[in-house]
Amino acid sequence: MTPQALSHEMWFAQFDGYLHQQGYQAQTAHRYRTVCWQFLQYLQERDLVLEQVDPTTLEAYLQIQCQRYEQRHGRAPRHAHHLFGRGITLLLRKPRHNLLYTSGSLSRLDFPGENPLA
Repeated sequence: MTPQALSHEMWFAQFDGYLHQQGYQAQTAHRYRTVCWQFLQYLQERDLVLEQVDPTTLEAYLQIQCQRYEQRHGRAPRHAHHLFGRGITLLLRKPRHNLLYTSGSLSRLDFPGENPLA
């Protein structure tokens, strides 16, 4: 297993624990996990780790997902960022802000000037 795969599995496990800890509804947590797992697979295929993701990387991923959707359904998706990006920004907060998802509740200090769950 590559170091990227191990890193992605670690982040995914922590993200899954965070969703459970925060009491996300089962359907919401399932969708977030599915989207984030697909995103992590995309990163692994490109030999990227989560800490390397920037807006360009995320936009490229969303564009590919939109193209796949259009090929399957014959039309562009409505609200593509919402459809294909659910949970990804929450996942990206972990390496960006050094949150300890497994240690307890989030505090305002983790996200100066922003609501961590918005």
